[in-house]
This record gives sequence, structure tokens and C-alpha cells, in this order.
Amino acid sequence: MSVQTSPRRVVVPTVAALIAAVYLVGRFLPALGHDAHLTWRWWGSTVVYFAAAVIVLIRAWRIERDRTAWAVLGAGMVLYGLGTLTSILSSRPHDDPPAVSFACWIGFYVLLYGALITMLRSRLRPFTLSFCLDGALGGLALAAVCAALVEHDLHGVGTAKAIAGLTLPCAELVLLSILLWASTMTGWRGETWRWLIAAMATMAVAEIVNDVSVARGTYDELEPLSALFPLAQLMIAVAAWRPSPPSRRMRTDARAVLALPAACFVVVLGVLIFGRSDDPITGGLVVAALVVAAARAGLTFREVGRLHEARRFARGFEEATIGMAFVSPTDLTWTRVNQTFADMLGRTPESLVGSFIGEVTHPDDVDNAAPVWETFRQGESVAPYVRRVVTVDGTIVDLEISAALVEDDDGSPLLFSQVKDVTAQRRTARHNLALAELSRVALEEREAEVLVERVTALLREQMPACVVELVDGPVADELRTVAVAIGGEALVARRAEDEPPFAPEHARFMEAAANVLGTALDRARIEDELRTQALEDPLTGLANRSYLAAHVEQAIAATDRGEVGLALLLLDLDRFKNVNDTLGHGAGDELLCSVADRLRAAIRRGDLAARLGGDEFVVVCSGTSAAPHEVAALASRLLESVSAPYVVDGRELHIGASAGLVFADDAGATAESLLRDADVAMYRAKEHGGARYEVFDAGLRAAVVHRLSIESELRHALERDELRLHLQPVVDLHRDELAGFEALVRWEHPQRGLVAPAEFIGVAEETGLIVGIGGWVLAEATRLLSELVEAAARPLRMSVNLSARQLRPALIDEVAAALASSGADARCLTLEVTETLLVDGPGAVEVLGALRALGVSIAIDDFGTGWSSLGALQRYPVDVLKLDRSLVGPAASSGPAAALARAVVEMSQALGLDVVAEGIEDDEQLAAMRALGCPHGQGFVFARPMPPEEALALVRPSGARQGGAGVVA
Repeated sequence: MSVQTSPRRVVVPTVAALIAAVYLVGRFLPALGHDAHLTWRWWGSTVVYFAAAVIVLIRAWRIERDRTAWAVLGAGMVLYGLGTLTSILSSRPHDDPPAVSFACWIGFYVLLYGALITMLRSRLRPFTLSFCLDGALGGLALAAVCAALVEHDLHGVGTAKAIAGLTLPCAELVLLSILLWASTMTGWRGETWRWLIAAMATMAVAEIVNDVSVARGTYDELEPLSALFPLAQLMIAVAAWRPSPPSRRMRTDARAVLALPAACFVVVLGVLIFGRSDDPITGGLVVAALVVAAARAGLTFREVGRLHEARRFARGFEEATIGMAFVSPTDLTWTRVNQTFADMLGRTPESLVGSFIGEVTHPDDVDNAAPVWETFRQGESVAPYVRRVVTVDGTIVDLEISAALVEDDDGSPLLFSQVKDVTAQRRTARHNLALAELSRVALEEREAEVLVERVTALLREQMPACVVELVDGPVADELRTVAVAIGGEALVARRAEDEPPFAPEHARFMEAAANVLGTALDRARIEDELRTQALEDPLTGLANRSYLAAHVEQAIAATDRGEVGLALLLLDLDRFKNVNDTLGHGAGDELLCSVADRLRAAIRRGDLAARLGGDEFVVVCSGTSAAPHEVAALASRLLESVSAPYVVDGRELHIGASAGLVFADDAGATAESLLRDADVAMYRAKEHGGARYEVFDAGLRAAVVHRLSIESELRHALERDELRLHLQPVVDLHRDELAGFEALVRWEHPQRGLVAPAEFIGVAEETGLIVGIGGWVLAEATRLLSELVEAAARPLRMSVNLSARQLRPALIDEVAAALASSGADARCLTLEVTETLLVDGPGAVEVLGALRALGVSIAIDDFGTGWSSLGALQRYPVDVLKLDRSLVGPAASSGPAAALARAVVEMSQALGLDVVAEGIEDDEQLAAMRALGCPHGQGFVFARPMPPEEALALVRPSGARQGGAGVVA
């Protein structure tokens, strides 16, 4: 296993060796008789120069990248050390250095420039001609300065010192400018550039201070600053061991690009203005520099034009509504993509750049892509082609790609691709072809099972489904399931859990396929049904509704001619729904077949048994067997037979039946009217407890007519403003004062007068009119509540009864709207429901909970007559219990009844519920309720329901008086 040496392991021992060397030189050299100027600083600096060079060369030997650059830089540092060494050995450190020293120092800067160029070429793309011109311009400017200084001789300090004094600082400043430019171009990434910048800045400062001290004759005073030179060399050594800056694309739009040529151009102009124009060397160098500067300026204008064009392309590339991407043909990786293309794959541009295109290509298309890429590599064009890709969520997308081979800025080849998502178009085309084939199969195939098998196989080929099948009954709507109803069945396509959901297009395709298949299956079923008995119930084998209607019409015609009599018995099974709900429809069907068998065995010869639908059966008696006493005996026998126990699916079941009996006595009777009358009689039998039959007579007919009249007129009661609201007071039994009212609806009929609720509320419940009536009551009650509270100048409560049909989510908005419209406080409104509604009403608890969230109170009306228990009240959103009069009345005279009422009151109060005793009729009952600790009461002992005007007069301060049962006048 190889161990990589860190810079610290090299630099620290080297620095220690340098310190030891400096100590030995400073300790022993004076004893050898050397000149006093050759102090330990000079020799120590020389040792540092060579040691730093060795560190850089070791770095160059150990790395692969930038090996040439660091090797060249190390060689330059060796030259710098040799220049210093020859200057020391000349024994004239304060005089002009020898030519060899100057050449070595200049060589260091030249090699440093070459090393920088080498490093930049490996990091900046493209490496343009302008940078080379910048280097040439810098060199010419430096040469012009040197030539001018030689001519002026820098105030007599000597030519060599003049060149050494200004040339070297100029070189250091030029290199410092290059390093700053390089750092800007590479985004200031990597510590190498920063250490090199620090080193070159240190050398420039030391060189300038040193030259100024020589010119002023104060060199000895500033001699310690010469220690900055070895420090700068050590910085270069540290830079060699820092992490290398990464490669990146050159930013040709940075202002730092023009910093170096602009500075060099200013220097040349200074030489031209202040130098000697008659010197041929200086003049030639100046002219050459100006020519290069002009070429650089022209190149800059051309690059600016290309830059604007590149920016326009970049904006168009990023903002294009079609996908665009650049691909490297060598390794087939994306080098640049726009947002539209990334969105097609469900990814980000950053995650795609640098990744292999095969990572998203569909596995079946990977092999097909190889010939296309080979054609591109050979430089040939390729027509637009389609490839499938897989997005992040596993969705397969069809992409149409148009690609061309182009050149990058640095001349390297790239594939430029324009991409369109053609998934929808190709899917539509495939689906259209599949539907055409499906239609052909549906026309050719007659057998339903074979047809379904062929169709489902065809659908599996066109949809990304694990299974396609035709199932019975509805299917749950899931993300990975598409189900379309076909009659009582459903065409279903399913996907695995680890696969993405179906697209909406797949659902539409399934719907179209289901329409074709449904039509074909309907035709097959119709043909099948025509081959069976057209008038037979398929489940029980009894006569169906069509046959029944025809038979009854025929019997009515015979009755009209006086030939025979006619009676019709309609039976409806009791509690049959419980069988379906608990044991399933299969058990229900088996039970229906058993009932049919018993009816078939019990009827007489000449009678007809039919199944009307669901759990309703009809027996038709005609001829002499239609005599009333015989039909009554048959009805009792049928009910007894149906009520006997059944064994279904290994379980013993007990059900009964209710029957309605009608005789065709009236002229003009029809099959429909007889069935309607029998249905009315049957419902009367159910109202009387079931397991019996009722005969339809004139009284029932009158009741039906009256009910129809009530229903018809009630439908217009709201729009005719015939409904009225009466208010019955609720009294605080502890404080003997009015606590609120209960709103009771009345119908002021134009002919009948004031209609009691018992006459029309039941009709409203059955027909659904109660929803509109309840909404009106709610709005009117909240309006009156606002007026009553304002008149009483204190809070009052208003109770409003709710029907089961009202308890739906829309009620929440209705209550909120009524409160907002009237301005009433929600805390003053109580909504009353029956306790059976809490137990049986689906979703009722959730709706009441939302109403309580509005601030409304919930009361259980007629408590004690239903099925709920006090323990169950903890689970319900209830605030108030209204004791039914069946508990209140006996409490005044019966000890057990009083104990029961007391238990209800105390347990309710323990649960934090308010209690209102309903139906308090006399003073004895009032006293009993007060003795039991019931907080509120309501009944005739206080007041009967009154119009709103009387209620308003009552709540005003003059309308109430204290004392016992007379709280309410």
C-alpha cells in the first residue's frame, strides 16, 4: 500500500535543515576570513533558494498533472539561487552584479512565465491567441523599459544596477499581473494561485525597497528586508504542495482579461513620451510593442463580437422551449443541457452534466444507439431518430432527436442535439392502431370468454401493465390501477407497486377500449339472453317484471268482462338488507332463491309468482281463486312459509315478510296502479311492525291521496312564504329566568289554516323537502336570535332541530352563512339531533364535530327513547341532553322513575353536559325536576310555542316576571 507524503512532512524537515545550515554558516565563516559583507543572511538566503528549488522539483517528480510546469519552475528557482551564489562569490555584493548573476535572475522570471503558461493551458478552455499576444506585449514593454533605462543610466548609478534595479521589479510586477489574471480566470479556485500571488508580491516589494535603498545609499540600513526574497521562494515551495486548481472554462467576458495589456500599453506610452526617441533600439522596441498592442486591440474587438453572439446563443439555449444538449462524442457524456431537456427527464441540468447518456436510455434502445454514435464519429449526418429514455420515477418517454456535429470553442468536436418529447404522439398512434385492431376482433369474435381473452392480451401489449382483466363489480381507484366500468363489471389494468402510476393517456385509452369491449359484450349478452326465456327472472326462475305486467293486464281485461276476479299480493322481505350487509350478496341471492322456492310451492294452481325486483315478490290470483277469504288465507300461508328458518351457507337465518293485498274492484285499474296500491298497503304493514299483511281499502286510498296533496302543496310552501316559526321558551330552573327558546316550524296553509308539524314533517322527510325547509328554519331562527338578544340586552340561546337529511358536509357552510348573515353569536345557537341519528347516521359525528368547531352547541333531543348510553356520550360531540317527556312525566309520581331521571341528570353533569327537561306539564313535574337538580326545563307549564312577536315582547325587561312557574307569562 502506497503512502502519500504530505507537504508538511517535506517542508518542516527542510526548514529545520535550513536553520541549521544558517547557524553553521554564521558560526564558522567569519573564522575563515571571508569579507564581513558575506554575512549569514546572504548564505542563509542562498541555502533557502536551493532548498525551495529542491522542494518544488520533488513535487514535480511525485505528481502527474502539471509535472512539466513545476519542473520548469524548479529549474528557474535553481537559476535564481545560482544568480545569488555568483553574486556572493564575486565578493562585490554592493557593486554591480556580474552578468552571469543578472542572466540567472532574468532566467528565473522567464522560466516562471513559461511554467505559468503551461499550467494555464491545462486549465483554461479555450487558450486563445489573445493571451499569447498579452505575453509578447509584456515582454516588449519590459525590453523597452530596459533600453530606456540603459540610455538614461538612472542618475549615474551604473548601467548594470539600473537594469537590475528596474528590470527585475518590472518583471515581478508583470508576473504578478499574470497571476492575478489567472486567478480571476479560474474563479480564484485552489490555493496554488494565492500562494504564488503572495510570493510574487513579496518579491516585488523587496526588490523595489532594495533598489530605492541602493539609489539613496541606505542599503545597510534596509539590508534585513532582503530576508523577504527567501521568504518568497519558500512561498513558491508551499504553493507547489497545495491542492491544484481545477480546470474550468475561460471567462472571456471578465474585465481582468484586459488588465495586463492595458498596463503594458501604458508603460510603452510612458517610454515613448519620456524616453529618447533618437535611440534606434528603444524606438524599435516601442514600435514593435505598439504593433502588438494594435493587433491585440483588433483581436479584442473580434472577441467581443463573438462574445455577444455566444451570449445570444446561450440565452436562446437556456430559454428554448425544446430540449437542447451538447454531448461529447468521445465518452458520450453530456457537457451542457438546458432546463427544458432536464425537465423531460425529471432531473436537474447539474445532475445530467458529466453523466453517461446510457444511464437514462431505455435498456432495449442501448444497443440500437451504438450504430448512430459510430456514424457521428465518422463525421456523417444522421436523420432525426427516436429514442426511449427512463425518467427518475421510472416513466418511459419517447424523444425525437436531431443531432449535428459541431466544434467547441477550443476546437474539440461536440454533438449538438435538439430534442422533442413525442411520447404523446407516438402513444396516440399506437393506441389508434390498437383500437382499430380491437374493433376488428370485437366484430369477428362471438364467444364472450374468447373475446375478453383476446382483447385483454391486446391491451397488455399496448399498456405498461402487469395484468389486464375483466372483473365483477367496482374496483377501488388506485394510482397503479385503471378501472373502467362495463355494466356490472370493470375492465382493469394493474401495475406493480414498484412501477410508476398510469398516465392520464392510458386511462383514456382504457376507456376507449372499454367502450369497444362493452359494446361487443352487450351484443353477446343480448344474443345470449334471446336464447333463454325472455320473460324469466334469471336468479329465481320466477316470472320477471315484464311477464308480470303482461299477465296482470290480461287478467284485468278478463275482469272487466266479468269473467274472473283479480287479486294481487306484494311481499317485501323484512331485514333482508342485514343479510346482504353481513353475509354478502352471494348469501342474499341464495336466500332469494329459497324464498322463491317456498312461494312456488305454496301458491295454488292458476296463481302466478313473480319477482318484482330486489327482495320484492308478487303473487297474482285470478279467477275463482281470487275470492277475498281465499286470498286472505293464501296471504297468511305465504307469510308463515316465508317466516320459517333458512339455512344459508351453513347458518340458520330468520326473516319475515310484510305484504300488501289489493283487489281489482275499480274500473280502469292498470298493472301499474295495482302494484302502487299494493305497495302502499305493504308499507302500512311495515309501519305496524311487519310480518303481516294489510288490505288496500278506501281509507288507505284517501290517506295516499291526502299524502300526495300534502306533498304537492308543501313543495310550494317556501316560495309562497307559508312557513312560520314559533318559539317555545326554555327556562333556567335554578334562577327562575328565561334562558332561551326552541324554534318550531309551522305551516300556515291558505285553506287548512295552521298545519301541525306531525302532518307534514314526515312527508318532508320522505321526499327530501326537509332540506330546504330546514335551511329556511336555520336562517330564520338565527335572525330571530339576533333580534331577541338585542331586545333582551343579554345572551339567550336558540335551539333548532336538525333532520337526518340535513346532516351532510354542506350543512357546515349553511350554518356559518346563517350566523354571518344574521350577526348572531355561534355560542348562542344549539342544534338538536336524535340519539338514533348519532348511532345510525353515516358521517353524522364528523359533521357535528365540524359544527362544534364553529362554536355551535349540539343537543340530543328526546334522550331516553333511543339506543345510546351515557358512556357512549363521551365519544359523541354533544353539549346538551334533552330528557324525553317519557322520563320527565313519571318522575313526579314514581320513585323508580325519579331515581332513573336523577341518575341521568347526575351522570350528565359529571360528563360536563347541560340537561333540559322536556314536556313539563304541571307544577308537580316542575317541582320534581327542581328536586332532581335539573338545570333547565321546557313545557306547557311555562308557555306554549308562541309567534316571534310575543317572544320579543316577553324578553324585553317588562315582559318577564319572577316566581315559580310564572317565569314566563
